Amino acid sequence: VDLTRAGTVDEVISAINGAGTRVRASVQGGRFILTGAAEVTSGNGYTTAEDLGLAGRTAVSGRIEGGTVYQ
Repeated sequence: VDLTRAGTVDEVISAINGAGTRVRASVQGGRFILTGAAEVTSGNGYTTAEDLGLAGRTAVSGRIEGGTVYQ
């Protein structure tokens, strides 16, 4: 999902949920939560997955819970 135009949490969630995939995004306790995703990686030359606290996270039962990125 291209997040280059997303500048807010709501824009990130809208971009992911509106991308026409089975992946759904939400936020809980300052963390991004993805359901329906197996892994998250940044595009070549970008650090988006790292910035969102999602890089290197393993899906458990189809859910990826990112690290805390804001409070």
